[in-house]
Amino acid sequence: MVTDNPDRFPRAPVRALQLVELLARYADGITLSVASKELRIPKTSTLQLLRALIQSGYLVHADGRYRLGLLSRRLALLIERHTAVHGVRSVLEALREQIGESVSFCVLDRTGIWVEHVEVVQSEKVVRYVIAPGTRRPLYCSSPGQILLAWQAPADVDRYLSRVKLDRLTPNTIVSRDQLLARLRDVRNNGFVVIDSEMTPDVVGAAVPVFDADGQVLAALAMGAPQRRGASHIDEYVAALRRSAAQLSAV
Repeated sequence: MVTDNPDRFPRAPVRALQLVELLARYADGITLSVASKELRIPKTSTLQLLRALIQSGYLVHADGRYRLGLLSRRLALLIERHTAVHGVRSVLEALREQIGESVSFCVLDRTGIWVEHVEVVQSEKVVRYVIAPGTRRPLYCSSPGQILLAWQAPADVDRYLSRVKLDRLTPNTIVSRDQLLARLRDVRNNGFVVIDSEMTPDVVGAAVPVFDADGQVLAALAMGAPQRRGASHIDEYVAALRRSAAQLSAV
């Protein structure tokens, strides 16, 4: 006989979800003591949950406080896409009409080392940059990837760089750690990134951040175009990307 007794089921998954939900209510994060008190479980059990979620990328820990990590924000985005996907796609379609090039809405993948193009609207031109929905690209050499890296905490960037090798995919690929860190600082200061044949030869790309209600970067809005056509229009692309990202950030 099937019963509804909650004691029959493991508590850890439920508590992990409760912890993520709790942190979602505190933009400035919470301490171990507050988390333990709110969840009504011992500090030792709370600490185990926190450490597991940090290791998996769903939380971050800094200055004695725990906050949602990029993977938690990605999860929120994927859940929201079930109801808001039409809104994202309509913005992408309008953006494609403005610039005439392929555009995509991108998030960090669950491993934390790739950027995933979750929604794509292709250019209608015969010669175009083509990328399929669901495609993953390296963070360090793609325009949306550099956006997502630039807004990560320094400790998270260091962790990422310790996990990946900066392979030279083209003559223009940045393979120096110091040069990449300098690029990320520029990206954050400027609020956008432009790349030229750094991942794919003869392709220019640009990307801007999409922010959530708390001012955290949730995703990247990106475009790609053949270099011969796109290089002279890159300022127009960036301006259009920024307008569209502002629409998505306001959703």
